[in-house]
Amino acid sequence: MAAKRLDKINTVIAQELGKIIAREVEFEQGTLATITRVEAASDLKHADVFITIYPDTRRGTAFTLLKTRAPYLQHLLNEALPVQHVPHLSFKIEEAKKHKPGPEEEVEALLAQIRKEKS
Repeated sequence: MAAKRLDKINTVIAQELGKIIAREVEFEQGTLATITRVEAASDLKHADVFITIYPDTRRGTAFTLLKTRAPYLQHLLNEALPVQHVPHLSFKIEEAKKHKPGPEEEVEALLAQIRKEKS
């Protein structure tokens, strides 16, 4: 299968599934689950859905809830996508990458350093 088509399918699955999860899954208050990427097999028989969950302390319960709801989420995705065969979904935790500070955080760090030097 052409890589461009597979990339498009991964993107569509991520977008549609993200909408479905936001609408259908009720996480504990203060829990955020985000689809970071989808990797469908070239034969489209299965797809790994990588999820990031914040805060880390709720990762286990939120991931368990997603896995419990997976058959229902699969069903809704099957109905939402206009394709004959939707890949079987497998949820996986996206391992946290080293956080690189963004511009806002760099400014805050500099301001904190200046405040510290003045006192």
